[in-house]
Amino acid sequence: MIALSDFEILLIALGILYVASCVHMARYARRTGRNAWLWFFLTLLLTAVPVTLYFYVVYFLQRRRELSGPTGRLRRCPHCRRLISPGTPLGACPHCRMPLGDEVQDA
Repeated sequence: MIALSDFEILLIALGILYVASCVHMARYARRTGRNAWLWFFLTLLLTAVPVTLYFYVVYFLQRRRELSGPTGRLRRCPHCRRLISPGTPLGACPHCRMPLGDEVQDA
């Protein structure tokens, strides 16, 4: 069995809701005498771009938050006072090459 995260379950549920709304628009178009297939595909295509962008941004922000973790903040070297990115190993400052201990300060 595949284990899905809460976020993936939300994406699947919203995808199903999205297709259901396209079907609803097609049924409405058919009731009003318009071409149902045309309106189904128009709704599907014209709303796919903003929906895709929205989900991409939400996923990107969540992934970024997961990767940054609790130590995802910029640090300041006590010797040269420059900012050190979170992914930099804390053995030595990449700018002044001075050894760093536990004395690195939050920016």
